[in-house]
Amino acid sequence: MKSLARNIAIYSLSLYLLTFILDGVRVSGGWVSYIIGGIILYLMFLSTVICTLIFWLIVAALPVVISNEGLPHALRSILMAPPVLILAALGGIYFYDWLAKKLSKKMLLVFCSLLFAILITEAYSSYFYSWGRNNEVKNAFSQNYVEIGRMLNGLPRELPKYVVVQEGGVPVRGLPMPTQTVMFITDTFLPKEQSQKNIFYILPSQKEGLPPNAITINLN
Repeated sequence: MKSLARNIAIYSLSLYLLTFILDGVRVSGGWVSYIIGGIILYLMFLSTVICTLIFWLIVAALPVVISNEGLPHALRSILMAPPVLILAALGGIYFYDWLAKKLSKKMLLVFCSLLFAILITEAYSSYFYSWGRNNEVKNAFSQNYVEIGRMLNGLPRELPKYVVVQEGGVPVRGLPMPTQTVMFITDTFLPKEQSQKNIFYILPSQKEGLPPNAITINLN
């Protein structure tokens, strides 16, 4: 009875906190509270480990749910990775225990070896071929900005080089966020480094009056 009372108190408090957060950011109507309440009531009948992991998963999703810049954002959702992996591992353990009761040791070893081989092959193929060689990945990771940075590094230092930032984004020191990639590749984040390497970053409205021998590169 004490354990039951403790669990009820813990998950009731969790429900209150989640409801307060969700209502505060106006994610949706009152039905969210009912759904979360039903989930938490159901979780009360599961083990403490499962309850903790699922609660962790819900809370870790909040930075993604309540934000609206740069979505989908992998870094904001990275806190969801540990509980997902642990839940998958627990599922594997339960599945193995169930198989151990149904198969002989020899058959169990053959099955697990085959399953591991399939999983390894699938992961390798998905990551290095289906995903890694997909042209959309280059766009998602701004490969063109990297190429611009490398091109700037290959130009003579004494030549004035101006990067015209036409791409939009969250302002960082007066310039849109995509500028940061080129700055990183060329190591020209600080004004001192920009002067030393003759690499400057301007907006389209600042193109007037550039040196006649200057090289302009559009970042878009």
